[in-house]
Amino acid sequence: MASKYAGMISPEDSSNTIEQYIEVFHSAPLWDSTWAIFSADGGEWLTPATAVKLDDLPHRDDAVAVHAARQYRVLRVNARALEFVLCDGTRSHWDNNRGENYKISVSGVYVAEEGVGARPMLNTELAAITRAQRADARYIELIYESNPKWLNCFVIHTLPRASDSARGSGAEWTPAPGVRMTRHGARLGSWFLRIQADSLQLAFTDGGGGKGGAEWDSNFGSNYMVPAPGKYEIIAHDAAYADAGHGVGSTGGSKVRYLGISDLDALRAEL
Repeated sequence: MASKYAGMISPEDSSNTIEQYIEVFHSAPLWDSTWAIFSADGGEWLTPATAVKLDDLPHRDDAVAVHAARQYRVLRVNARALEFVLCDGTRSHWDNNRGENYKISVSGVYVAEEGVGARPMLNTELAAITRAQRADARYIELIYESNPKWLNCFVIHTLPRASDSARGSGAEWTPAPGVRMTRHGARLGSWFLRIQADSLQLAFTDGGGGKGGAEWDSNFGSNYMVPAPGKYEIIAHDAAYADAGHGVGSTGGSKVRYLGISDLDALRAEL
């Protein structure tokens, strides 16, 4: 079976699920178990008697995977905001962020670290946890949000056999204009592509259909990096600005979000 975590939030649920769920990963390997006492969306606090147990992550039975997965336990709450503290099963050891409590005001995936607070989990961390659970993950699925004015979208990427050296100058690339993406859902500028690969470096183009020639999104010349198999959402660096009437090339912040294992790998796991 596919993991219940690190892959539960899917883009098909983007209108509701991604915006409403908070996942918290916490590391306390010496605790027998971890429990959360929290207030969700400003509601009533749970008590030590009604605390919610964090789940251990399933993992492959090898040393590397055990190390990656056992670092964390995970809590998943249907909420947009969360304030919480953590304790062990005997309620004798506590982590309350050094008296400040952990506070999250935006849904997403976080790591709770004492003294630091609840910080967003890095793509590389979440991908490593997922890979620890899924030894045979093969596919990268991309959901790309482009300038909504684009009529077509293509991906130029490192070839799968060269993906291990994707950061190097010697990696081979697909020839222009690249691989055509298909439309994803009803939203203008939303595109989808599935590739069998371990990792990819990539950029996007509209293929040159407009009067001004091809438009590109190469993450300001740095290209986008996908570090491992899984499902990713990539928001163009200019998307918010294009929506506001600005042209391609306006300075914005590109965004790559790891959503979990690919749909195809999840389906393979269930067969």
